[in-house]
Amino acid sequence: MPYVIFSTPIGTCGLAYGDAGITQFGLPERDETTLRGRRFAGAEAALADAPAWVQGAVALVVRHLTTGREDLAALPVDLAGVPPFHREVYEASLKIPPGKVVTYGEMAAALGNPGAARAVGVALSKNPIALIVPCHRIVAASDGGGGFSAFGGLSTKRQLLEREGAVPRPLF
Repeated sequence: MPYVIFSTPIGTCGLAYGDAGITQFGLPERDETTLRGRRFAGAEAALADAPAWVQGAVALVVRHLTTGREDLAALPVDLAGVPPFHREVYEASLKIPPGKVVTYGEMAAALGNPGAARAVGVALSKNPIALIVPCHRIVAASDGGGGFSAFGGLSTKRQLLEREGAVPRPLF
């Protein structure tokens, strides 16, 4: 699967793609070697060699990470092979605009299963397309944070939310 690595205001990110859309997104890791090793496998494609839609997606992501205001929900994502419940969670997450947050419980209720807050959290922890499928916008009701599996954990989650103008309740 081809992928591109690119610089953003929060560090080096990457995305893998196929004919149906983006298959993985990598938020910055400790270093670029770790990002490549942990998130991407297969032959690398240079950004200049990537299809125009991938180049456009990268530009949109960089603008979003600069301003916090770009909506990434229209980017094509390939969720083939994702378990059905996870797909439901990811598709619902795509409807949360920048600057807004919902709790794990609110997400579970919106999916018609109000007792599934933990299952929502598990699905989000396995999100292969973090940022584009905005799992950082789902927070815990008790402390405003919840979890975040990207490098930097809750600090990275907080940074992403602050860039988008969201202030979780309370600020974690």
